[in-house]
Amino acid sequence: MSRKEKIKLTIDLFKAIILALLTGLFGIFGYAVIHYKSIDTIQLIAIILGVGIIVLAFYLIVRYIIRQLDELEKIE
Repeated sequence: MSRKEKIKLTIDLFKAIILALLTGLFGIFGYAVIHYKSIDTIQLIAIILGVGIIVLAFYLIVRYIIRQLDELEKIE
């Protein structure tokens, strides 16, 4: 497997991970919207923490993909 193919496969994998993260984010927001009257403090902290972790992971993955695309551009 060439370096170019490996980078493309890595980018495809991270695109799938981004889709899973977005699905989780929409799930958290959906839960919060449906149960907004019954959410207590612990659940609110968990929701905020979950959204923060997902957003941070999303940011790090996008930065990694951009670096990989730059490297792929240099190879070609």
